[in-house]
Amino acid sequence: MAEARGGTDREERRELDQLATTIRLRASKLRPARAHLELVERTGLVDSLVRSPASLVVVSAPAGYGKSTLLGQWADAVPVPASWLQLDAADNDPVVFLCYLTAALSKVAPVDPTVADLLQLQTPPIDELILPRLGDALEAAQPFLLVLDDTHLVQSEACWHHVALLLEQLPPGACLALGTRTEAPLPIARLRAAGRLAELRLGDLRLTRAEAAELLRLHGAEAGDEALDGLLELTEGWATGVYLALLAGDGRPASQWLSHVHGDLHAIAGYLTAEVIERQPAELQEFLLRTSVLDQLCPSLCRAVTGTEDSHEHLARLARENLFVTALDDRGEWYRYHHLFAELLATQLERREPDEAPHLHARAAEWYHSRGDDGRAVRHWVRAGDVEAAAWPAFLAVQDYVEHGQVESARRLLDTFTDAELSRHLALTMAAGWLYGTVIGDPSKGERWRHAACSVAVGAECMPDDLGSWRAWQLGLRAFLAPDGVTRMFEDAESGAACEQPSFAHAVESQRVLGVATYLNGVPRRASQAFHELLRDSADPVTRSYGLAFLSLIAADEGRWDDARDLDRQALELTPGMALDLSPGMYMAMPMLLAHTRVLAAGADPDWRQQVGSCEDYLANMVPQIPWRIILICVVLGEIHLEHGELDEADRWAARAEAQLPAGRDAGMLRGRVARLRQAVEELRMADPLTSAERRVLDLLPTQLSAPQIAARLFVSGNTVKTHMSHLYAKLGVTTRTGAVERARELGLLRPPEQS
Repeated sequence: MAEARGGTDREERRELDQLATTIRLRASKLRPARAHLELVERTGLVDSLVRSPASLVVVSAPAGYGKSTLLGQWADAVPVPASWLQLDAADNDPVVFLCYLTAALSKVAPVDPTVADLLQLQTPPIDELILPRLGDALEAAQPFLLVLDDTHLVQSEACWHHVALLLEQLPPGACLALGTRTEAPLPIARLRAAGRLAELRLGDLRLTRAEAAELLRLHGAEAGDEALDGLLELTEGWATGVYLALLAGDGRPASQWLSHVHGDLHAIAGYLTAEVIERQPAELQEFLLRTSVLDQLCPSLCRAVTGTEDSHEHLARLARENLFVTALDDRGEWYRYHHLFAELLATQLERREPDEAPHLHARAAEWYHSRGDDGRAVRHWVRAGDVEAAAWPAFLAVQDYVEHGQVESARRLLDTFTDAELSRHLALTMAAGWLYGTVIGDPSKGERWRHAACSVAVGAECMPDDLGSWRAWQLGLRAFLAPDGVTRMFEDAESGAACEQPSFAHAVESQRVLGVATYLNGVPRRASQAFHELLRDSADPVTRSYGLAFLSLIAADEGRWDDARDLDRQALELTPGMALDLSPGMYMAMPMLLAHTRVLAAGADPDWRQQVGSCEDYLANMVPQIPWRIILICVVLGEIHLEHGELDEADRWAARAEAQLPAGRDAGMLRGRVARLRQAVEELRMADPLTSAERRVLDLLPTQLSAPQIAARLFVSGNTVKTHMSHLYAKLGVTTRTGAVERARELGLLRPPEQS
């Protein structure tokens, strides 16, 4: 008994290791599936592919026509190194896709090992470092073959953009091959016209008469010419259909059953599948149907879903008897059904037990949830129709995906819920507000869900698992977004921090937001204290670098440049990629970008202008476009240019900051900082700077208002306005109102007409 228990424990540990591949790479995706059944050699097609000079080969046909088989046989026969990547729906996330693509390329090209490390960062510098290093590897590579199979499962535009870049940079003699059921979103027509494309489609993949006869022979069956012709006519040379017919016939003469099969290919496949299932023992039939809801199979998962203790034996039998299962590891523990066979099994389950699938999905969800894989658990709960059970795990899974840089995976998970479901469950509302509104900035959903998350009624209840209170989470989100200005931001942040118990996981997040709010409200000493407490309480590198970067900004504000440089250095050592991060929703990078730029500029480092460019790119793509963040970036960049005597650039940034002040309502200390930047620019441009009263008059000179109307607008007397105008003309060296406006625009004191 103890021995049996030990075996189960080891099995559980191995299954947990397999589940960890949500982050770590799964080796089975980097090689062709190993079929247990004897396969027909597609010699003619393989020879034509080996001889082809094409740089892109597309093998396109519906399921079951032997695309993967052909590509695998070609990869074995090609005289150059070959690599393989088996794609699935999880690869729609660009970070996940690039992790696997990098691993596949590393087998045939000298890929810099740091690329794999960079992809593990919370915000991988894809455009800045990763893609250029992959390009360098391709440039140095010898001819190779890279197969991407099941590419129809990837719909992400970003992923296909990476495939297009790969294709453009292939070295001479190298080839990229795609196995797909649909058209690949690549410039196919241009490649075809350039002679760089080879295509194999349904007509090319149909089994010939000789190949069908060979398939039957390999599996101990024979058919006369008439029966063979009837089988080919029935299946249209469809390899899976021929094999299903072989299984369904079970040694009977074709004349006994062939005439009963009719309809389109899917109907024929359904009929044949039913025949195959009916010939299995009752317990195996039930196992097949009930496990059809799973996209991957292991003994303990199958036990949980089916309730049978014989799951391991059933899986071993399916593999042994070639019933359309593919091994996903080297130990015979994880499998998946052939995609078409799984679809057909699910159809049979729906026909025989129409109400059973939700119960099976619910059991699968509980199994995954108990092992910490909330992403898969949520998808099963949704298919079970149990959104209540899915809500909290979905909240956790969205954060976990984002933490690992898999933003698109987080979006795809949340997109499985309807708007009504997101509104009905507090955890989903909060997840939607955070993801759509702050991380992604979805143009159609962002504002709606930000507002919903900030305004939904929350009680005093705590989140599950002692992660914090919903009230604190909402206040922290409101403080980050600051919809009512910086003063209210501080009040929300302080209230949120007061709601949290120190043991709650989100207490650190509340402390971070409080530090920012205190800084923006012009209390740098208290802000420094908050950020030092953040460093004391958090071990997370990204959170710590965020706090260090703000401390560097505070030190620079106070002229403590040695401290500013040291703090910036510490932040860079913790998260070296953050200073390069231009990902729109990765707001944690903002203080690092600003602090590093400021330190480089203060030391006259030659890279400071490039870093300013990175800040400007980040600002252009920043999500969400929160006024205080925009103003802070603009004013810091304006101050940097001012310190370098670049008045036009300083003026440009001052104008951008001023344009945001109305949107920012209460901007805290930023309003005064913008005013000081503007005043410094004007003082440097003019020997005799304008007073604030003269400035107000100058702003109205380009209008059609008369002097008395200007006086009324400013609530001063007409004589006062005339005095200010006289002083303005003298300081600007002009004698007319038109001349004053033109000269002020030349000096940058007024914006050009198109910007006014």
